[in-house]
Amino acid sequence: MVNKPVIYDYFDYREYLNDVFGYFKKVDPEFSHRKFLADANIPGSTYLLRVLRNERKLSPNYIPNFSSAIKHAPSEAFFFELLVKFGNEKNVDRKEMLLKELLKIRSEKTSHSLEDQKLRYFEKWYYPVIRDLVGIVDFGNDYNALGRMLIPPVKAEQVENAIGFLHKNGFIKKRENRAGYEPSEPILSTPPTVNSTILSQFHKKNLELDIEAFENCSVSDRSISSVVMSISSKTFDKLRLEIQEFRKRLIAIAREDSEPDVVVRLGFQMVPRAKVKKKDV
Repeated sequence: MVNKPVIYDYFDYREYLNDVFGYFKKVDPEFSHRKFLADANIPGSTYLLRVLRNERKLSPNYIPNFSSAIKHAPSEAFFFELLVKFGNEKNVDRKEMLLKELLKIRSEKTSHSLEDQKLRYFEKWYYPVIRDLVGIVDFGNDYNALGRMLIPPVKAEQVENAIGFLHKNGFIKKRENRAGYEPSEPILSTPPTVNSTILSQFHKKNLELDIEAFENCSVSDRSISSVVMSISSKTFDKLRLEIQEFRKRLIAIAREDSEPDVVVRLGFQMVPRAKVKKKDV
């Protein structure tokens, strides 16, 4: 017995289409790309293959055709449309809005609600900060005092809600031998498209806060520097790997610290400021 892929399990429409085609192929060994496109009333024989290979995007005009060929129920067709828009969208803000719509629909599916709840960890910039902070201070349930420790400060209600969220979803746990909490390490396993969308907004907000750090922090309390240089694409990739390895070394150093007294966010940014088009030889 072969089960048809459940669309609500997916965030990548190409992955979904590939699994759907595999399902049809198992049901009918004679099934082909041409047959699928014929069922979708789309001319030719290569369009589906090019979409699956990421050689072209699925056109919004063809979304109803694909839904018809797959025999989506109305709710599935709506989710599929959002899925395609999410996969094709490049703008960070619009992509986040589409992800929220997808998550809202998935939240109605019992099997996904708890899993998706954990994705909110990066929804607020102060969630990761409070997660580490509760491990190094004894705030005695004084949420206002804990909120004033953050830079910039947050309200007591926000702190209380954050701790409730972190505890419920396993990011922090009750200490065994004394009152308070300590960080735990749940694994967030999310598809790359989801992860990058959520983290993009998280990084964007933190960059905004970094600008405020120029006003809120003294020179001795911050370290901000940058360098502008011309490099090749090959060197760009090498530097990206160097940053990843350096980040790992810094995490290892932090873990060896037995007396932490401050929570910091350490960011690395390497973004193009100018790009030269190569001339044809």
